[in-house]
Amino acid sequence: MPTAHAALGAVTERGARGTEVWEAPLRTLLTAIFLAAALWTEAFAQTADREALLERLATVLPESEAPLDSSPRYVTLRAELLRDNPGRAADIDSVFARMGTCLQTESHALTIRFLLEAVDHHLTDAEISGLVTFYEGPDYPRLAAFVDSSRSSPDLTSAEERAWAEQQLRARPELVKLSQLVVHTGRISGSPSRAAAVIRQCGDAAIDELRAAGLSN
Repeated sequence: MPTAHAALGAVTERGARGTEVWEAPLRTLLTAIFLAAALWTEAFAQTADREALLERLATVLPESEAPLDSSPRYVTLRAELLRDNPGRAADIDSVFARMGTCLQTESHALTIRFLLEAVDHHLTDAEISGLVTFYEGPDYPRLAAFVDSSRSSPDLTSAEERAWAEQQLRARPELVKLSQLVVHTGRISGSPSRAAAVIRQCGDAAIDELRAAGLSN
């Protein structure tokens, strides 16, 4: 007949074997949880780093210039306001200057939003970093000046400058990719409905200013 100590030992042994049965799956489960947490943390850090990189790119990208005073509608409206409000040219021009700033700021913000989405989908971190380095460095102003002079006076650009510009594009394929994305996103952000929304927003603000200043048309 087994003693009390022997019986207790048998129960303890069975309990130990039972513990082994569920300890192994538990260790596997805990390992998987810790591994998933580590991977999630790493992925989150990478996402945060990429978002910071995209935000940095947004701050260095140049704004396009679209002067309001070149618009035929602006010229006509300004002439009508000057006719109906003699001596108020400075007030009128002040309102239109703020409208021009509004249009440029809102249009740029809209374009940048669509452009960054496209950049995020099509460019690598290294390519985005290359763009940031280019726009922050000395080569961008020189290339921008070359492009401007090529448009206004193509015959006056030197062969040396043209060779340098071509070399820049060969050395920076991310610039070519970005220019293609700019064309594509420009078509999207510049669609009639989106452009109309920006014009309406800035135009309504200008109309409110004109009325508040007592400028009638």
